[in-house]
Amino acid sequence: MKKTVVMALAGAFAMAALAGCAQADSGNDVEETTAPEVSSKFSQELHDALPDSIKESGVISVAGETNQPWRIVGADGNLTGFQVDIQEEFSEILGVEFKNDMVVGLPAVKLGVQSARNDIGFGPLLASEATRKDLTFVEHSLGRPSFIYPVSGDKLTSILDMCGATIAHLEGSVAFDNALNTINEECAADGQDEVNRLPLPDINAVILAVESERAQFGGMGAHQAAYTETENPEKFAKYISSEEEFSSDKLGSGFAVDNLQLAEVMAQV
Repeated sequence: MKKTVVMALAGAFAMAALAGCAQADSGNDVEETTAPEVSSKFSQELHDALPDSIKESGVISVAGETNQPWRIVGADGNLTGFQVDIQEEFSEILGVEFKNDMVVGLPAVKLGVQSARNDIGFGPLLASEATRKDLTFVEHSLGRPSFIYPVSGDKLTSILDMCGATIAHLEGSVAFDNALNTINEECAADGQDEVNRLPLPDINAVILAVESERAQFGGMGAHQAAYTETENPEKFAKYISSEEEFSSDKLGSGFAVDNLQLAEVMAQV
């Protein structure tokens, strides 16, 4: 059975985004566990609704990739970011721990869930047809393709300014495949060259490609673009696209298709 669930606490993600988080360097193969404490927020009803396997282990395992500002892996191996802040809240409510497994790329996030190594996959994932087919999807926020570029370059004022340029983006990202197709259509209609695509494994590689001038622009979500500019104002400027240029995408988490019980609990947190 495949189902899409709308998360009740989408506002928690918005508040975490407004709060911001500290800058740190990226890393791989990092696990971080957020431990619950006795809290007035604890819900016995939601705890009891969790799958028996999670109640017995006391742990919800989450697969995610390095994706600032959602997940930032420091040089000391500590994990911070929006997701960790939100998990601390959820941990208090559910009375279980969250363990984060860091992987490389969205396909690895999905595989972690499909193979039952992880209970939840968090990219955040796009509510694409493929995601809905492979996983039970819990929506928590909206996003729209945005971009970073060198602050020393010409100011980006519209997507037509990117015609003929190289754009680095996440490999396998349906959102950016669609966005770049839209840009190419607009460029062709304006009599300009199509963009050159540079797919890369993670956001840090996208940022590095722009910094090293392998790409003129780096495609990412609006939160990521804003965070990158804020943390590196001497290097990068951001371009947040408009609704007229790109429609908003539904973002969220993925659960195994046979784990609807956990998905429904998380949608009520």
